[in-house]
Amino acid sequence: MEDKIKVLIYGNKESKPGENGGCGHLNEAGCTGCNSDKSSGCGEGKCGSKEKKSQGNMFLELESFIDASDIKNKVKLYFIELDNKKIGGNEEIQEIIDRGFEAPIVVIDGIVRYFGGISNLLIYNDIKELLQ
Repeated sequence: MEDKIKVLIYGNKESKPGENGGCGHLNEAGCTGCNSDKSSGCGEGKCGSKEKKSQGNMFLELESFIDASDIKNKVKLYFIELDNKKIGGNEEIQEIIDRGFEAPIVVIDGIVRYFGGISNLLIYNDIKELLQ
């Protein structure tokens, strides 16, 4: 039996990325597309004309994206809810949060890859690379 690549998303399902500053949207390169300055297109829960989604909804979209892909049988996705008591027992994630990095935090195959958003395409590409 082939081992599956684990993708762990640490976040708060009801939260929207960018609530603690910044926009929370990832552009095609995986960088945040704007900042909290309203003159640059952010504010009022929007980035340009795109509504921000909750982290839970972003995770559901990632699941659908992966399920429709050629890697669906080689990946296992997990959403780990952050709370004040314990962050999934992961000290590295706690340290990242303490340093001010914003959830969601994406860990692929044991390596922290992204924070502040979920990019379906970037996660897909990382998994494809690991499978080669």
